[in-house]
Amino acid sequence: MTGTWLVGGVVADGSGADPTAIDVCVQDGVITAIGRAPSGAAVVDLSGMAVTPGLIDAHVHLGLASPVRAQFGFQLSAPELAADIFAAAGHALDAGFTTVCDTGGIDGGVVGVIANGKVRGPRVLSCGPVQCQTGGHGYYGAAWEPTGLWDAHHIPGLCALSLMSGNADELRGNVRESFRRGASFLKLCVTGGVVGGRDRLDDTQFTHPRRQGRAHHEGKNPMSEILHGCLPDTEYLEVTARSGHRYGVWVTTPPGYADSTDPLPLIYVLDGNWTVGLTAPLIVTQADPYLTIAPYIQVSIGYAGEEAAAWAQIRNRDLVPPGEPVGDDMLATLTAARDAGAMTQEQVDAYLAELEDSHADVFLDFLTSELHPHLRSKLRVSESGHGLFGYSYGGLFALYAWLRETGLFASIGAGSPGVASTDSQIFTLVEALPELGEDAAAPRLHITLNEAELLGDIPFYRGMARNVLTTVEQLHTQGRSAQVSNVLLQETHVTGLQASFLSYVKTCHRR
Repeated sequence: MTGTWLVGGVVADGSGADPTAIDVCVQDGVITAIGRAPSGAAVVDLSGMAVTPGLIDAHVHLGLASPVRAQFGFQLSAPELAADIFAAAGHALDAGFTTVCDTGGIDGGVVGVIANGKVRGPRVLSCGPVQCQTGGHGYYGAAWEPTGLWDAHHIPGLCALSLMSGNADELRGNVRESFRRGASFLKLCVTGGVVGGRDRLDDTQFTHPRRQGRAHHEGKNPMSEILHGCLPDTEYLEVTARSGHRYGVWVTTPPGYADSTDPLPLIYVLDGNWTVGLTAPLIVTQADPYLTIAPYIQVSIGYAGEEAAAWAQIRNRDLVPPGEPVGDDMLATLTAARDAGAMTQEQVDAYLAELEDSHADVFLDFLTSELHPHLRSKLRVSESGHGLFGYSYGGLFALYAWLRETGLFASIGAGSPGVASTDSQIFTLVEALPELGEDAAAPRLHITLNEAELLGDIPFYRGMARNVLTTVEQLHTQGRSAQVSNVLLQETHVTGLQASFLSYVKTCHRR
């Protein structure tokens, strides 16, 4: 086999597997083989070194490679600026970075000459000039300098730090100009920056109408930038609980929130990794003239980091009441899934392990005592009217939270609650409910089931539905009929989530 073999190094392939000592063959810049170099092959000895995939730097400013004050003080010539930019690109490549994301400073010509091989450097994905408001973060002219002189700092094809906008129409035009000049994405500065001389970090820049097309927020979590493409007005944050568990939290504000000063209640939605995409878009129903849904802020709670990929398993730990029996129907369902190849035995064992060590009590305490106070410090949150919605095991948790009567939630929605055993802790908690006094204001409970669960041919769902109906009957017997509402939806367990959530907010969160 022709090509050059890199021998003696330790290869880390980026898959998460342990590094291993193996040789790599490269021909014309492409890896063509991995194994052991044949006798007589051309080799490069990398003993004591590591071989890795090319690194990616997600935030660089090649166009700011020169001293900033000198660059924007008209003290450097175009050749000096070009030399610094191309040197920085070469240094990045030499450091092992084969792709960089330039978040403001270069113009489209730099991307082109590197891509064409005329200058050494990594592949460059660039936003071109950033979008900023007039005189805002991204404008570094001198205090005495007329704003109209700013474009004179730009060198077409080489460097252009920002395009300034004074209104929504100007921003639209500048966005089109950036894409015309080769931008791969947009960067919009909506707060002050750390290097600006005339704005603070907490300064709000650009009003809401001008931010509709935003694709990048300075200083925000990258997850929020992804969400802005499909879920307007949704921000993402991560919170570490006292338990040590880390949670992903999606906060979706309603239409008109930016233009209002009114405090709003929060509706917490469980299983955020799955539910946010199906429930958060329904926040626009608050503006539906045919409905009477009161304004609210949605808070979807899921899992962050590596746990996000295993949310369906890890949720058992947080959503199932402590001591909840697994149930014969659940064991039969897991066995069938294993036999059908839908789950491995290892996955079944891990699923059961989470069920056998569940801590819904700890998670409920996190919601009420940690997350809620944290969000109140960051949002305009009302004193009352808050809600909680969960589906499947999230619905089981919602039932558990209602029975625990924490005092935080004015209403709770339990969609297809996963009461999987006839010995469920739910029945014990219902029996232990105290008598409801005449003046007591118990939270509203809204329960939904799906027709296919009750009447379909899957034994597990039929058993679950029977247990839920038994729970409802016990609540009526306990004199709780006035606090409980229920709806049978013409959905399946999978398709019922969105319909269940909408039923909850239409019933329990009315103006």
